[in-house]
Amino acid sequence: MLTWPSPRALLTAFSVYVAVILALYVAFALDLPNPWWAMATAYIAQPRQPLIGAIWAKAFYRVAGTIIGAIASIALIPNLANSPELMILAVAGWVGLCVFGGLLDRSPRFYLFMLAGYTVTLVGLPAAAHPDAIFDIAVARSEEILLGVIASALVQSVLFPRSVATAMTARLDEVMADTRTWISQMLCAAAPVPAPHHLANQLTEINLMATDWRFEATAFSGSQRRALWALEERLIALLPLITAVEDRIAALRDAGVAPPNLPAVTSRVASWFGTAKGADARANDPVLEEIGAAAPELGPASSWADLLAASLAGRLTELVETWRECVLLAAAVRDPTGRTRKAAIHLVAGARPRSLHVDKGVALHSAIVAALTIIGAAAFSIAIRWQSGPVAIAIAAMCCALFSTADDPIPQVRDFFIGLLIALPLPLLYEFAILPQVDDFVMLAVVLFPVMIVLGVLLTYPGLSLMALGAVVTFAAGLALQPSFAADLPSLMNGYLGLVIGPIFALVGLSLARVLPAHRVMRRILRSGWRDLAALTRAQRAPDRTVWTSRMLDRIGLLLPRLSQIGASEEGQLSKALRDLRLGVGIVELKRLRTTVDADTRREVDAMFAELAKHFDALSRGKPAAVSTGVVARLDAAMAAILELPDPVDRDAAIGAAIGFRRNLFPHAPAYRAISVTQ
Repeated sequence: MLTWPSPRALLTAFSVYVAVILALYVAFALDLPNPWWAMATAYIAQPRQPLIGAIWAKAFYRVAGTIIGAIASIALIPNLANSPELMILAVAGWVGLCVFGGLLDRSPRFYLFMLAGYTVTLVGLPAAAHPDAIFDIAVARSEEILLGVIASALVQSVLFPRSVATAMTARLDEVMADTRTWISQMLCAAAPVPAPHHLANQLTEINLMATDWRFEATAFSGSQRRALWALEERLIALLPLITAVEDRIAALRDAGVAPPNLPAVTSRVASWFGTAKGADARANDPVLEEIGAAAPELGPASSWADLLAASLAGRLTELVETWRECVLLAAAVRDPTGRTRKAAIHLVAGARPRSLHVDKGVALHSAIVAALTIIGAAAFSIAIRWQSGPVAIAIAAMCCALFSTADDPIPQVRDFFIGLLIALPLPLLYEFAILPQVDDFVMLAVVLFPVMIVLGVLLTYPGLSLMALGAVVTFAAGLALQPSFAADLPSLMNGYLGLVIGPIFALVGLSLARVLPAHRVMRRILRSGWRDLAALTRAQRAPDRTVWTSRMLDRIGLLLPRLSQIGASEEGQLSKALRDLRLGVGIVELKRLRTTVDADTRREVDAMFAELAKHFDALSRGKPAAVSTGVVARLDAAMAAILELPDPVDRDAAIGAAIGFRRNLFPHAPAYRAISVTQ
């Protein structure tokens, strides 16, 4: 049910109208051949998030993509115009390549790839009949598209001058507050506290916002960028760390061997997290001292309760220190002055951008479907010698490219198609009743106002935005505004048929080969994690812990919305994903520390890793596989050897990693019993 548009929606609609009129005015002033392209582009280029950096980032990538597409048109079309079959194969291959590259880049650069792809069909194919004029046609069409992009960006920047920096730091504050609350509740609760489901997605949003910040006048300095990268690393590391603390507390309580001072220590840590004074280097010293005092000293005779208590103390210490680093780095991101930068300078060494999950298989699949859809539409057009065939091919290519990020693009293409269909009366009314009465640009701006305002308002309703997009394409293409007015019903209807048949080809191609059910995508995401776990266990050197945790946390963020779609238990699936995340962290830690033990223990650890690699390989292939309980015996033997280590730092770190590994793989296994490996 539609509600009355809000003032924000009305302002957005007005901005759309102003951008369209500005683009049209400049296009007419420059005497461009088809100003209606600028009109349509100004509407299509409206950003979802009216943030200055995001607006200009997308404008830049759209401009760059259009230029690359125009260059590709000039390179491909004249050389292959005499061989239509080869030309279509080349165009389809180019669009498929761009779709593949765009899906492997989960940043705003996605627009560059998509525009570079389908611009060839928009600019190049219509000029195939006149290849000698391809350069002039490509330049003119590119100028019209660029006008629309720039007009939209200018108007949005003036009417919605909200900074990416402001939005990103507000989102960062929200993440920090939610994380602090979660930690405090977890430490005080008698039962497990569910992780905030939105944290993974919010961290990815912050990462993507940062790529837009550099396009603002208030520069995103190199020190801020490195501080943000380092902050993301710490926030990502917190998730498995918090769940590890929760697991150790639960294990001690379940075993009935919780130290008597455990409630006091956890309460003290929770109280510290409840304050905002974590940036003070001395404020956490008493807390760390209390944690250290509660930790038992480990040795060959240590009991299971001692190991759990020491592991808990180690994780609590790491949690407190990591949180303090988060606060310091957050301050450096917000205010990169000399004081904050100096305080955080030792934390940003080696920081690098996040590693996000990509699915090359889905990207390749989408690229092939897009290419085959273009070939099908082209074959149909050539077979019937259809004059408007290039229009149908271009719209089909645009649908396959722009909606390729969706698991099931059919609903989006269908909504766009419905908008194309229902808007036909508008260009007919204007073309044959209204525009013949218009004799200057001011009058044109006046008569366009009602339609553009209504379509601009509909753009603000998520359920109607794609229909509105289809309607404005029909409206702009049907009017076909040019320097000289000429109403031509056959041309209008022929072009309109191209508009509506293009999405039909896209719907057929996508429905036959591209729909990915949510449960199938989830399996692919989970199997990617298991393949990475298998690779971790086989790695000769200790892999990068940050890369693993970043990619796995991103996968958790990708899983959650799909769990909601299929009605699955989010808690159960999230627990499994978090378990895999903690397992990866444990593997990395054990790999790093395996060189500190003797050769016999290393052989036990390597044998355990070999069994786990087979287990994860089987899971990644979709085969059920249980981990042999013999792994517990190997792990306990390794723990006994670790307890013999003379260095207390290495000993405590290795025991902490081994216990985490044991608890994640075999949470219900019998307690570890002290054994001596001394000969």
